[in-house]
Amino acid sequence: MSAVLDHDIHAGVLDNTRGDTARRLFVLLAPTRNVADWEERYRGGLIPDWSPYGYGHAQERGYSLVYSQTWSDSLVTRAIDAAARVVLGFKVAHIVRNWKAACDPSIDAIWTHTEREFLPLLFISLLARRRLPPVIAQSVWLIDEWERMWRVHRALARMLMRRAALCTFLSPNNERLAAQLGIGDRRRVVAFGVSFDSFPITEPAPRATQDKIRVFALGNDRHRDWQTFAGAFCNDPKYEVFVATSNFPLSSSGPNWTARQCSHAEVIGRYRWADVVIVPLSRNQHASGITSILEATLLGKPVVASDTGGINWYLSGDEIALCPVGDVDRLVGAVEAIARNPELTLQKVRAAQATIARKDLSSRGFAFRHVEMTEELLRLASR
Repeated sequence: MSAVLDHDIHAGVLDNTRGDTARRLFVLLAPTRNVADWEERYRGGLIPDWSPYGYGHAQERGYSLVYSQTWSDSLVTRAIDAAARVVLGFKVAHIVRNWKAACDPSIDAIWTHTEREFLPLLFISLLARRRLPPVIAQSVWLIDEWERMWRVHRALARMLMRRAALCTFLSPNNERLAAQLGIGDRRRVVAFGVSFDSFPITEPAPRATQDKIRVFALGNDRHRDWQTFAGAFCNDPKYEVFVATSNFPLSSSGPNWTARQCSHAEVIGRYRWADVVIVPLSRNQHASGITSILEATLLGKPVVASDTGGINWYLSGDEIALCPVGDVDRLVGAVEAIARNPELTLQKVRAAQATIARKDLSSRGFAFRHVEMTEELLRLASR
């Protein structure tokens, strides 16, 4: 099954057998992410990774992980968070509740998954005048939202991010813009990854049928461009379309469509069913859609994606089809080209799989990259 079954999860602690000799990490997740619930959902086949975003693989490098905890919100905490969101630009209750764990003297470093966690953490450390272990501050949506933020919120975020040991980004676009904006003293691009256990490299195969082209799209990200996707394929009997999402506009549906939310097992089945996987995106800088692109490619499916957000840093246009944002004609043309050129399509999928393997775009590799950054930060701190 997975290495997680060889370890105990208790009170948010995921420990390995090395005990006191292990590096000890505090992993700060979103308020809705609880490691025990995550494991239960994994065992139930609802999610692909046995630990949140694969961070648990750090155990293989001798690390011991302590995860942030979740609590039920009360009217008081909701009111506090609402006020903090207006004044500061972020919520604080989740960090206050996890402050003691973050400050535990046995913690060697802190990993954060998004700016919604690290900004309040760094803010409270400033207020408390408490020095934290090295914090890896991973941004996801921050740069995309930057120009829409209030000026005072931008100033506070910029100041707080200078307190992070390292600011990381999932896309070179984000890192480059952060540098131009003077955000963070030390920055790095970190490649994301998906579970190779749930999405093993699968030899691509020719289309199962020469009848309708089976088109699959999925995702709940705010940057999914369902309008362009619907304009390309809605009401065209040449395509059989399935969309796995909770936010597809039903007004865009047609007789050749099915659109609904799916379990992890259903998503796997639809990947295997599809002739082509589409990842339609609006403009963004954070490599939105890369999870779906990697999953589909690993399972041997050709991918058509909007050319935005640093995706071409992960896979090039020679490996997946990249189309201009919002271009219905180019989207349709890319799918037609895949259908017309089966041998070329298979070659491109194999090339993409080789790139994913070479770059280790796995959740395990993602965790290991965090381990390497942590070791570097701890060496610097010891000088």
